Amino acid sequence: MRDLEQTTRPGPARFDWRGVAPVLAGSLLLVGGVVLQQQADLLNWASSHALAAALPALLLLALFLLPGLALLRLCWPHDRTLHPAAYVLLAAGISTAVPPLLLLLSNLVGVPWNSITLSLYLLASLLITIYPTHPDGSLYRQQGRGVRWPWQGTVLDGATLMLVLLALVALLVRLYVVRDLPTGLFGDSYHHTLIAQLLVDNSGLFHSWQPYAPLVTMTYHYGFHANAAFVHWLTGLDVPRSVLLVGQLHNTIAVLLPFVLVVVLGARPWAGVWAVLLAGFVLLIPAFFVNWGRYTQLTGQVMLAAGVVVWVVLAECTLHDSASPVLHWRTALLAALRHRWRLLLLAALLTAALMLTHYRVTVFAAAFVGSYLLAALLVQRSGWAVLLLALRSAGAALLALVLALPWLLNVVQSRLLSNMVSFVGGMDTARVEQTVQLPAVHPLYLDRLVIALAVGGLLVAGWQRQWRVAMLAGWAVLLAVCLVPRVVGLPGTGAIDYLTEFGTLYLVAAPLAGYALERVQAGLAALPLPPLVGRVLVVVALASAVVWYLPQQTGILTGTTQLVSAADMAAMNWIREQTPPDARFLVNSFPAYGGTLLAGSDAGWWLAYLAERPTTLPPLTYGTELALAPDYVPQVNALAVALRGLPMQDASAVTIDLTTGAALQTLHEANISYVYSGATTTPPPAQADHIDTTRLHGHPAFELVYAQDGVEIFRVQREQP
Repeated sequence: MRDLEQTTRPGPARFDWRGVAPVLAGSLLLVGGVVLQQQADLLNWASSHALAAALPALLLLALFLLPGLALLRLCWPHDRTLHPAAYVLLAAGISTAVPPLLLLLSNLVGVPWNSITLSLYLLASLLITIYPTHPDGSLYRQQGRGVRWPWQGTVLDGATLMLVLLALVALLVRLYVVRDLPTGLFGDSYHHTLIAQLLVDNSGLFHSWQPYAPLVTMTYHYGFHANAAFVHWLTGLDVPRSVLLVGQLHNTIAVLLPFVLVVVLGARPWAGVWAVLLAGFVLLIPAFFVNWGRYTQLTGQVMLAAGVVVWVVLAECTLHDSASPVLHWRTALLAALRHRWRLLLLAALLTAALMLTHYRVTVFAAAFVGSYLLAALLVQRSGWAVLLLALRSAGAALLALVLALPWLLNVVQSRLLSNMVSFVGGMDTARVEQTVQLPAVHPLYLDRLVIALAVGGLLVAGWQRQWRVAMLAGWAVLLAVCLVPRVVGLPGTGAIDYLTEFGTLYLVAAPLAGYALERVQAGLAALPLPPLVGRVLVVVALASAVVWYLPQQTGILTGTTQLVSAADMAAMNWIREQTPPDARFLVNSFPAYGGTLLAGSDAGWWLAYLAERPTTLPPLTYGTELALAPDYVPQVNALAVALRGLPMQDASAVTIDLTTGAALQTLHEANISYVYSGATTTPPPAQADHIDTTRLHGHPAFELVYAQDGVEIFRVQREQP
């Protein structure tokens, strides 16, 4: 494999000017195209915020690069090379995996996390990263002759600079689309903000959800939230902005990691560049995740890609080691346990972090790693290779389980597992059939052009016997099996939803399609043309594609999933100033998850966090976490049933009339002081329950105390005239 060749002694960093010059010309073409596409606002916004963002950008660069670079310095095998850009991007993926592990460790030893501990963490990472090494790759204790610095041997070629250009544009676009949002979008963002804030308030992991809900366990995967808390401690940004920022940063890293995946699987760097173009600009996913606030899945996908890369390298190193003669079985065991232990540890760390970050994405990672290991053994056909790979893989998996065990034991204490078992085991025939009727992947999840290119990449990989690249298609098949295991006679249908599975397909399609485009590029280079002409054509094609798809990316927000608007933020300020701290608010809600839980449809769901006032609607985790009162879930749901007049399992959109005698009695018994109706609703009133505020105007039981820009707040009169 190209990327796993033995290391040669590196020389100083240098430029490959033959590849750099066309890229510089392409960047000028890109800027001009952005202006012509009427995206000048993007450039104006970037230039006006560049100076103020310089210091935060430097801090964030340190947070999302230094820990990964330090771990690679400590754990990466010195006899294996990796493209410099892939090395840096892999470090970014690894850096996202460290915060949840550190919070779990600090919780066990009782050390709080804050700005001071975070600074020490980054300082240690910096020292390890810049410390010189011996020519054999090990850390060097004395400076002088033979010292090798980490940046030596770097070649800044055209592929690397084009990748940097794509990364900057992708990041700029993702930050641009959320520039005016007061909070993250959809209901997911509320929960992510709440958990991140509780991590900050408790200086690490927590159990109590007070003051936001009377819950006493915390079992929701928290890898994304740990990263958001770290950003808050590092930059001082408030938690809602930190959640948005980390979500979009991880969105950017997610579209860059296909470069690492392609390179490690044996393709040329330009295949990775094409893969980044497709994932970051042509495809809607993962950029579209911002509309759903599904940032936990994005963080999981970042760790998934990084973890798969490390597992692939561990497998390839093991197969290489198995070629050495074995004299005795004891020698074999020692070789398995002692050699490559650092790489084994890195694989275990990433796997454990993924378990803490996203439970379902962990299943996807296991599917690819397991299939890749099996394919590698079938290709190798060596009994010693089977034994050595089995020992190391089992060791890494067992160590990952040990590292994550404290959290896994904590998860068992909640209702999360029992709810999942009940949900999957209680699926009737109609619900099972619904899981098989999947939506089309085009255009939201995959583009037809990308699908065609991915099929072409698979065919070319098969023709050229590049089984490592072709394994991506096998991974896609396994993802389908994870979604609907009943098609192969396995249980568990319904445990993984189609959005989670389809939202991961870009990690399969973009690398395969990028491989196909790189093969076309290689064919172009074989034509009797001057080399410079071929390079210019490639760069022009890349820059033109970015310009063409840029409006699609800058306009990625649908505008239909925003719960909190600027008008709602103003209302929250009014509530904090004009209402007593114990005032309880009735907010809009509707039955969700098969009528088992309640979800919010406007900014009232955020009221407990933004206005610091209790409401009738807790976070959705009230269905999985334990509460102070054993009957808390029935209590919450009973109030909604009493007001809507229908059972929770009836999904009809109900217009709730609060002026009836029964409704007024329910409000008084529930100690409701105010009614909140937000400026924007999602789902709209035609699709979900909503409070009919028109009936409250002029009614003696309600007093309109706030009405501005679509937000209405009514005081519930205790004594009617």
